[in-house]
Amino acid sequence: MHRGNITFQEKLNELRLDILHPNSRGFTFVLVEGESDIKLFRKLFDLEKCKVENVPGGNHKLEECVETLLLEHSLIIAIRDADFIHLDQDNQYLKNNIFLTD
Repeated sequence: MHRGNITFQEKLNELRLDILHPNSRGFTFVLVEGESDIKLFRKLFDLEKCKVENVPGGNHKLEECVETLLLEHSLIIAIRDADFIHLDQDNQYLKNNIFLTD
């Protein structure tokens, strides 16, 4: 299967299996939105301690993935684009383990 055709559910299942694998013990999983984000953030994180993966389906699926995986593994974070969140000053973004970037 081509990586571009993977569904959200397939990626979620893949991440669950990876988290449970003994070689992933102690690893932090950094989830991002797209392929270009992977290229950037793999340069910024220590890949001997982190795994940087993208989640298909956009911001809402990224958030859903983090919420689901946090129930099983505490070392999950996500980095997503702020988009227009900062324009609404009354709207505070309060999602667990999700960081915004411009």
